[in-house]
Amino acid sequence: MYKCVKCGEIIKELPRSIRCPACAFKIFSKIRTPIARKVKAE
Repeated sequence: MYKCVKCGEIIKELPRSIRCPACAFKIFSKIRTPIARKVKAE
């Protein structure tokens, strides 16, 4: 999932044209999952 930097529109897949459908901005940021993963140390 990606989020438009300018308007905050959330997009599940990047469209082929790589523009926000709401504001036509070209810069997106990838949304991270809210759950932190725990890794067991050895």
